[in-house]
Amino acid sequence: MPQIEGLTVEDFLKHARKKPVLLRYLPDEKDWNHLDKKWVCDVLYTHDTEAVQGMITKAMQDRRKRLE
Repeated sequence: MPQIEGLTVEDFLKHARKKPVLLRYLPDEKDWNHLDKKWVCDVLYTHDTEAVQGMITKAMQDRRKRLE
C-alpha cells in the first residue's frame, strides 16, 4: 500500500469497528497501540477489498482537491 496522506491506522481501525466481522482478524483492541498501518491495511483489504479501496480512493481525491 502506498503512503496515502490523510489515512491513518486509526481510520482503518475505526472502519473495522463498524464491521465486527473484521475484528476477528485483528488483535484485541487493548493491543492496538503499535499496530503497523501497512499490516492493518493489508488484513482489512484482504477481507473487505471494496470498502478499503473506497477509503484509499477518497483520500487520494481529497488530497488532489487540496493541492489544486
